Amino acid sequence: MSEPSHFVRKAWRNLMQTRSTAVNTRELRSIVGDIDEAKIIEILKLNPSVTDLEEAVIWAGGDGDTLGKQGHPLVGTAAQIFEILTADDDESQAEH
Repeated sequence: MSEPSHFVRKAWRNLMQTRSTAVNTRELRSIVGDIDEAKIIEILKLNPSVTDLEEAVIWAGGDGDTLGKQGHPLVGTAAQIFEILTADDDESQAEH
């Protein structure tokens, strides 16, 4: 089997850097949408990656049960982001 081309290695390296590099405020807003400034600050303190944010948003959107059943539980930074994103939901449910 031949060795991967330079372009394939470079693309893979870029993908891994994108997944593991902490995001900035603009990137965060583009992924999670319009959220409270306090939540943005809390999330940025976690130094999340794009993958962390995307996973948390999927779970916050209600698709977490499906992923959890498929063996993809929410853990780590993504789980912390999920807690931040859904904190208001938990409070409003407690009031009713």
